[in-house]
Amino acid sequence: MWKALKEAFDLQEKAKAIITLGKPDSSLLAKELEELVKWKVGKDATKGKKKDALLQLWREQKDLPKPDILLSPEPSKPLIPGIHATELGRNVRNKVEAALKCGNNLQDGDLLELTRQLNVACQQRGIEIQNSIPPVLNT
Repeated sequence: MWKALKEAFDLQEKAKAIITLGKPDSSLLAKELEELVKWKVGKDATKGKKKDALLQLWREQKDLPKPDILLSPEPSKPLIPGIHATELGRNVRNKVEAALKCGNNLQDGDLLELTRQLNVACQQRGIEIQNSIPPVLNT
């Protein structure tokens, strides 16, 4: 909707700029008449019309009132919070931090399994890691 309003506003501004030139109607160029008629009547009114027809249409319409279009700033897209800005994201972050803190207390087999699972998750997401995936320990 805003884009259509912006197009109409731009057309209005072009037409007002042409009017500000102060040229007599008869000396307006066909392109200028086309812009003026589009503004006053609508885009379809100019299709297939030559300068004489545009001039006649402009003379009929130019003194009729046309309300000004006021353009507000383009609306911005609503911001969607990232996962870390949500309660779920904060919970996940807290669990990751807790797991990292207890890493020193894990047995070697548990630590290797955790490392292997994290490496697999990284590979699935396309994250490259310098170290290879440790083998699964049979303990």
